[in-house]
Amino acid sequence: MRSTQTILRIMIYTVLGLTLVALAWFLTPAKVHYHVTEQYLFNSPQAQAQVSLGVLLPRNGPYQTVENLAITWQGDQETIAHTDVDELRLAGSLQTASIEYDVILFQGPARWDAPVSDAMLQPQENVEAADPALAELANGLAQGQSRQDAYRLFEFTAQALDWPQGSRVNVTPSARQAYEAGIGGCEEFANLYTALARAAGIPARSMAGLAMPLGFPPFWSANATWSSPAGAHAWNEVYVDGAWEFADASWASSSPLRQIYFGRTDGAHLSYGENGELNAIYQAMQAWAEGRGELSAAMSAPLHFAASADTPGVEVVPGIEIKKGWDGRWAAAVAVYIPFLVACRLIEDHLKKRS
Repeated sequence: MRSTQTILRIMIYTVLGLTLVALAWFLTPAKVHYHVTEQYLFNSPQAQAQVSLGVLLPRNGPYQTVENLAITWQGDQETIAHTDVDELRLAGSLQTASIEYDVILFQGPARWDAPVSDAMLQPQENVEAADPALAELANGLAQGQSRQDAYRLFEFTAQALDWPQGSRVNVTPSARQAYEAGIGGCEEFANLYTALARAAGIPARSMAGLAMPLGFPPFWSANATWSSPAGAHAWNEVYVDGAWEFADASWASSSPLRQIYFGRTDGAHLSYGENGELNAIYQAMQAWAEGRGELSAAMSAPLHFAASADTPGVEVVPGIEIKKGWDGRWAAAVAVYIPFLVACRLIEDHLKKRS
């Protein structure tokens, strides 16, 4: 009998402990630090080759800080500041370019002031806000432009699409097509929500960036070539009740607590800006690289670069290393878990004395 009661208590302790740790992990305001190193290694049989490299780098934003930028490059450097990204242009002899910077991502309520333009209510490529079917749907779900209305559209979007199975090549991330098919990845989730919000008269934007690795302990690191330890991702920013708020319907689609992805960030989203603006900036940067020579390589996500050379046969190998530093979520989880273990021990000691 005692052994059965002991097993039952252990099960209760385990469930309660995991619940408390999960709540502390996801709900406690925290900062997550990363150190990012991007490297672009040029190789060529022609030792005198001249190369050009354009790279897009994230800037400070409402839920991120980017600092301590260091560039290793012997040659010409130019930085063009855009609203949400910096465009770095390098030119010089054959060599390796190294770009390092620190990123601090915030977890917690995300609400901030920023300008609102008419374009944030208008249709755009793959965001068919004027489509009759989407407009009818949006106006049926939202009775106005309040935060509650915005959340209704968010909750609908999170349930409207199923994640695709298998590989997808050359897929157009159209909001209307995704809604009709009921299938979409993160970019389709984002575009569908933007279209519905704009159709309801609520300013919204589809954002593009990286989902930094979740769950790994502090001081963990990983690297990749022709890819990234972080994944390309898309989400939303929506303007309600006089302020902008964060929203991620695609991650909410697989969560039993959808509301934690509306109005708060989770320390994992590194923004490169509004998707349409980012694409335009990237295309202009690629055109700049192609105007200086033969295009060697280019990637629009998860890395954002374009490289060219004045002679044929030049290769470039991109790589990125991400090192996690301090992670306040782990500290919050430990701060909850240790007192919980002490409390469990005291309860067991008390029960042992009684028996």
